[in-house]
Amino acid sequence: MKDYVIKATSGNGEIRAYVGNTREMVEQARVNHNTTKVATAALGRTLTATSMMGLMMKNEKDELTVIIKGGGPIGTILATSDAKGMVRGYVQNPDVQVENYPNGKLNVAGAVGTDGYVQVIKDLGLKEPYIGSYPLVSGEIAEDFTHYFALSEQTPSVVSLGVLTRNMEVERKITKEDGSEEIVACREFDVEQAGGFIVQLMPFASEETIATLENNIKDIPSVTTLLKAGNKPEDIVEMVLKDLEPKILDVCEVGFECNCSKERTGKVLQSIGEKELQAIIDEDKKADQIHFRNRCISCNCSSSADADHLCDASDGQRFFQGESSWILCRRQRQPGCGRLWEQCTLPLSEQSAALETAGHHIIRDRHGNAAGLCDTVTDR
Repeated sequence: MKDYVIKATSGNGEIRAYVGNTREMVEQARVNHNTTKVATAALGRTLTATSMMGLMMKNEKDELTVIIKGGGPIGTILATSDAKGMVRGYVQNPDVQVENYPNGKLNVAGAVGTDGYVQVIKDLGLKEPYIGSYPLVSGEIAEDFTHYFALSEQTPSVVSLGVLTRNMEVERKITKEDGSEEIVACREFDVEQAGGFIVQLMPFASEETIATLENNIKDIPSVTTLLKAGNKPEDIVEMVLKDLEPKILDVCEVGFECNCSKERTGKVLQSIGEKELQAIIDEDKKADQIHFRNRCISCNCSSSADADHLCDASDGQRFFQGESSWILCRRQRQPGCGRLWEQCTLPLSEQSAALETAGHHIIRDRHGNAAGLCDTVTDR
């Protein structure tokens, strides 16, 4: 079943609600980024909330970005949604591991941290985007969004977000040292349930409506418990807005979808100019190959092209552009061991020129800021 979010209101219009099932969205993010369980939960909760917040925007080209930095080992969490609730995002450290709570639940706050902020950036097509940043209160994500809505938008809200993982055994084919192959059983996990809801009071909500909502919310199980029991978003709407005559306004299909494309890379390369690109090729013929590699930070997809393809950059068809940047690498065989030494820039957006400095390729943005350099050794 595809993910979807329901938009609903109470019969008197004093409450609005967004309720969604986002299992496929979160599972796709887990697969793309190969996140641990706790990283999956943190990213999944953020993606779910960001998707519903995206649906709150009015114009088709509006875009919303959420950045969470709590000082914990997971690093930065970033998620972006369009006005249709289609999201992309990542965590800085997908391999994070922290000890679970004593009851066995994932310690998301331990991974995220609490010494930081949640920042929401709304690009509404105006001259400058709206940016709101407020302190984290728990690091568990849902409470932090509740706090954000109360302070930034002066909107009393109830936010519930959840990601439930399950262990499973899969068979993998491995190659042993002697070259023979063997089938082994491996323990892995996937996302069993994911979803959430955001319920908000309108400024004119009556005390009676508020009391009814509070009574409905206080004993409601977690959203993943409800989904695992077979409830759909429609059922959860009925529970949350019980005795408030809920009305479903829209059903919106949502998901994990990145906007990286070959065309975007073509535009970046065109901005560098054919002359400069040809100079890069000519100056590095001494290397075994000049290699252009891209990895999109949002969907973690990548592709590459060799120097022979660089001359085709002007048509924009040979390169794959990630949401954040493309990476220009230079490879050269090390004497003696024959290993491949790779020098490349860190990801950077809005590149407009590529310069050769001290044997490295430097990508600069339109403001002239240079990316840092990183060196890695690979056996190939």
